[in-house]
Amino acid sequence: MSMAPIDDSYPEDKRIRVYPTAGELHCLDAVTEWMLPLSIPARKILWYRADGNRWRWIAARVGLAPRYCQKIWQDSANLIIANDIQGILTQSEAIHAVLTD
Repeated sequence: MSMAPIDDSYPEDKRIRVYPTAGELHCLDAVTEWMLPLSIPARKILWYRADGNRWRWIAARVGLAPRYCQKIWQDSANLIIANDIQGILTQSEAIHAVLTD
C-alpha cells in the first residue's frame, strides 16, 4: 500500500491535531466488538444508516434493494442487542458467583 506524500508546505503551527478522549476510544472499542460478527454489507448498512443516509442511497451503495437493506439493518441490530444482553448476563452471573462465594 503506497501512501500519499506529506505536504510540508503547510506551516507546522497551523496543523490541527485531534486526539480522541478515553471515552471516545472506549466507544470505538465497543462498536468494533459489536460489528465483528456481522457481514461486510451489514456493517456498511449500519454505518451508512447511523450517518443518517436514506435507504435508497444506502441500497445504491451496497447493491441491494432498499427494503432488503432495512431487513439486514433490523436483523443486525437485533443480533447486536442479543449479544450485548448475553454479555451483560454473563457478567452478572460472574458477579453473582463472586458475591455468593
